Amino acid sequence: MLYHAGSTNHTDRNRRGVNHVFTIPMLRQQLHLPSVLSEFPGLSADQKKILGFGLDEYRSVDAWFGARAKKWML
Repeated sequence: MLYHAGSTNHTDRNRRGVNHVFTIPMLRQQLHLPSVLSEFPGLSADQKKILGFGLDEYRSVDAWFGARAKKWML
């Protein structure tokens, strides 16, 4: 993660910053949480959703392209 600090505002106008950037995930997680936590009892549906249960995870670029091709064929 990078840290960036803006310079001092020397103008008469207020300056605002964008503090959140939302993007698609570019790198796969190092730990596949659903497989690690699958036997953990007591997770609610919301907790499972946050941890990535039920999401497709592609192990290769070819697998990702294959899934995308299937969506375009429909």
